[in-house]
Amino acid sequence: MPARGEVVLRVSFGPAATPVLERAVAFGGEHAEGLERMGVKTWRATFRLGTDEAAFGKALQLVHMVYGWRATTMEVEGSPEHRAVIRQMLHCAREWLRSNGACRATFAGPRMPAKCRACPLYDPGWALEACPRPSSFLYAGGEAGLDERAPDYVPSEWVDRSGPGEP
Repeated sequence: MPARGEVVLRVSFGPAATPVLERAVAFGGEHAEGLERMGVKTWRATFRLGTDEAAFGKALQLVHMVYGWRATTMEVEGSPEHRAVIRQMLHCAREWLRSNGACRATFAGPRMPAKCRACPLYDPGWALEACPRPSSFLYAGGEAGLDERAPDYVPSEWVDRSGPGEP
C-alpha cells in the first residue's frame, strides 16, 4: 500500500491586531496554492502537500507566523486539526523528505502519533513492517543453543498438584 499521497492543508487566519497580519497575507499570496479573503481581515491559505519539501517549508513558515493568533484554524482534507499537530507534522515530514525522500518513521506502540494522521507521507504498509515485533527469544542454554535435555512437554513431576495454601 503506497503512502497516503497529496493532501490539502488550509490555514485560516485573522483578524489580528498585529502588523504581522499584512506580512502573513503577502506571504500566503506569494507561496500558497491559493489565498482567499474570507472576511474583512480574515484569510484562508491553501497548500497542496505531497512530496515537495519546499511546499512543507512554505506552509510551515505561514503556520509559524499565525500560530499564536486565537482565530487561527487549520484543517487537512476538510478535517479540523489542532495547530500543534499540524506544526509537528510539517516539521517531521519536511525532515524525512530532506533526509530520505520518504517517511521511514517507526512506531514503538500500537498507536501512531497524532501528527501522522494528517501526514501525506504516512505509509500504512511501511508502518506495519517497521513496527517492532515482540521478542519471543528464549535462552535455553548450551553451546549449540538448545539444551538437549529440555523436554517437549511439562513432565508431571514439575507440576505442583497441591491446592492453594497446601505444602
